[in-house]
Amino acid sequence: RFDILPSVGILELETGVRRDGTIVARRGHLIVDNGAYSMDEPYLGQMAAMFAVGPYRIPDVDVSVDVVYTNTQPSGSVRAPTGPTTCWALEQHLDVVAERVGLDPVEFRRRNLVHEGDAGPTGQIVERIGVIETLESAAKAIGWGPPLPDDEAMGIAERIGTRPLAARCHLGLGRLYRVTGQQESAKHHLDTAATMFRDTD
Repeated sequence: RFDILPSVGILELETGVRRDGTIVARRGHLIVDNGAYSMDEPYLGQMAAMFAVGPYRIPDVDVSVDVVYTNTQPSGSVRAPTGPTTCWALEQHLDVVAERVGLDPVEFRRRNLVHEGDAGPTGQIVERIGVIETLESAAKAIGWGPPLPDDEAMGIAERIGTRPLAARCHLGLGRLYRVTGQQESAKHHLDTAATMFRDTD
């Protein structure tokens, strides 16, 4: 269970997985904060449900969303509201699932990402979206694989619609070193960018 704000107030996820790491089911329940009156929030519930499934092959999906009136200010649509928070919670959840089945998080995602021709939970047939290529490119951009020193951390996540997120951070006295890999997949095009930041003060 994740208690997250704004927009998606509570998100509960359960994922059924075989011993080999194949996802077979997803159950989710989300509560979206509507605010005092409705603007875009009913639509935001639909978006949150879509992001709770993610770009993964899951044959059995049961996701529900309650949009509830509260005494808070309503929110409006700006760059996929409910999407980033739901995606963050889902990807954190999948890291825990991968660990419990003994798989590397990138390998777990490789085994479960949608492929061209797969049917999504609504019956939509997936066309070529390059999600596997972008996962591989993001992992390569941050140097995924070898063991990390104690003062370094690395993470990777997939999202619907835009690009995977990948980051590698080194924390030391007076120094932050971060490499991020961002991949764009649109109209069968793969564009990889890696950026490095160094702060020596």
